[in-house]
Amino acid sequence: MKLTEECGNCRFWAARDDHGFAMGGGYCRRFPPFAPSAWVLSRGTSMGGRPAEASPSGKFLNDAWPMVHQQSWCGEFQPTGREALKEQSDG
Repeated sequence: MKLTEECGNCRFWAARDDHGFAMGGGYCRRFPPFAPSAWVLSRGTSMGGRPAEASPSGKFLNDAWPMVHQQSWCGEFQPTGREALKEQSDG
């Protein structure tokens, strides 16, 4: 049986460890995490129009991986080691 090329079967996908997992949520770790707040910082102002403040403990310097559903897909799919072995033995 051919493996479905979707995020939940990909070696780069990591399931969320909170209530989001129950809805099929996870993270794509194909590339390094990004700083989702970089756009806010580049605008030069924070919410409310005040100058943006960045500090290591501030809320603006968090990193993240893209959140994706386990049934999503992209062109970077690679099967997990377990799934790749299973597909080889089936096929």
